[in-house]
Amino acid sequence: MMLQFPDPVKLKTRKLVFEEAYAARDSATLEQLKELSSKRRVIEEFINESSSITEAIAREMSGGLTSQVQQDLQRLEGYLPLLENLIFHIDLIGSNGQMVRWTSDLKIRWSSALSSSSFFNLLGPKFFQIDNLRFELGMTLFLYGAILRERASEVLPTGVQ
Repeated sequence: MMLQFPDPVKLKTRKLVFEEAYAARDSATLEQLKELSSKRRVIEEFINESSSITEAIAREMSGGLTSQVQQDLQRLEGYLPLLENLIFHIDLIGSNGQMVRWTSDLKIRWSSALSSSSFFNLLGPKFFQIDNLRFELGMTLFLYGAILRERASEVLPTGVQ
């Protein structure tokens, strides 16, 4: 039996533009940062529900996937390896002051699925900022797990849930 708990998927995030925060010494690095930002933007749009893409276009972009949950998983699966690669390369450099400042300039902000959302909270969700790429990775993995759980509830027969 699987309990219904849709709140983890209700995360919100703010815009990140990697190529504006990190200096690139060559065009290949700049392209990778732009690709990372592009993949992140798609995720921002679907979790903040701000996408202007129609269902038909989204289905075509995802290779014909009809399930919104599967499309969301595919988007995350495109972003996570790029983010992990960036973290790996930043770890190779070490924790120099410039890298810490660049990461801080990203202003990585996410809402919490655990914070209460009441009718009286007219300003929207409360955002938490931690200036560390591992926070971004952790929140993205949490979102991935929540969407996998949602997918499981789609696939499981009604009596088993």
